[in-house]
Amino acid sequence: MLAKDPPLSADPVGDFLIGLAGGSLVSAIESALESVASSVESVVSSATPDAAESVIGPKEGSAGGPGAGKRFSDSTKDAARDDTCVFCGQTTNREPGPSQSQIDHAIPKSRGGNNMIDNAQNTCRTCNLRKGALTTLEFLEKMASQPF
Repeated sequence: MLAKDPPLSADPVGDFLIGLAGGSLVSAIESALESVASSVESVVSSATPDAAESVIGPKEGSAGGPGAGKRFSDSTKDAARDDTCVFCGQTTNREPGPSQSQIDHAIPKSRGGNNMIDNAQNTCRTCNLRKGALTTLEFLEKMASQPF
């Protein structure tokens, strides 16, 4: 991380957007990804077996293995489901509509993304439809250049 970058917080999307306001796209993306990686590292190093399921914020995702290109199981969806979209921060729910909770593949199935919890993230229907077959990083870059 460069000295001019803002400190990392528990909100990688917020860090990303703050970096954009300062005009440094690359720095903002790096900062957001560093924050996500730091969150994942701290969760993985904890002693609780379900800790990896509690990471909040966009995920880098995972690909390959026997679950590549497959749908998430109901138990994986339930573990990933949260009440907030990882991209826009909107409150999500199970009711049909733009704020409906949808579990997104951080690395899309069509691009080898697997069905493991570290590739599952809660999004609102709007963000999930806009993301389409993009990876999380590609979608964050698109959000930076074409805000909602």
